[in-house]
Amino acid sequence: MDQGTILLVSCYELGHQPLALASPLAFLERAGHPAEALDISVEPLDPARLVQARLVAISVPMHTALRLGVRVAEQIRRVNPGCHICFYGLYASLNADYLLEHCGDSVIGGEYESALVTVVEAVKSGRPGPLEGVHLHPRVLPVVEFCGLDEDAVRDGDLADVMKERAKAQCVEPLRVQSELLADR
Repeated sequence: MDQGTILLVSCYELGHQPLALASPLAFLERAGHPAEALDISVEPLDPARLVQARLVAISVPMHTALRLGVRVAEQIRRVNPGCHICFYGLYASLNADYLLEHCGDSVIGGEYESALVTVVEAVKSGRPGPLEGVHLHPRVLPVVEFCGLDEDAVRDGDLADVMKERAKAQCVEPLRVQSELLADR
């Protein structure tokens, strides 16, 4: 990444070694993306490391880790609002809607190692979506790609048309989408 580090965070694994850090670290290293690890169950959360991060991936294999991970994400948003926050693990996929609405940019469940490499490469390239096997917050998806419209249609088209297309793609209420689109402009 041009600026910032990749930081993987483990919050809680019942006192066991954080294998949910070791495996993705190896995948990222093999793909040419060196990353750092932080296990907050045994070391303090260092705000300086959060400020330097371009992407933070938070492991949430269980409920306690999920709750702690959300707190970590809230701290990241306070000190580094532009950081891409990814949640991964069993409880990430089970709580994807909550995480994306609350503080996450992406969520990965199941076999997350390869998908995490894909997220890192997408963030690095500046075009983070859509990605197979990854739930993304709509703010991460460009409106053009999200609606399936070409750039000229969005530039020349009416905001209402874009809003309707985006609402259909998301199966959400148009008024909520309208407020999101207006906030983006």
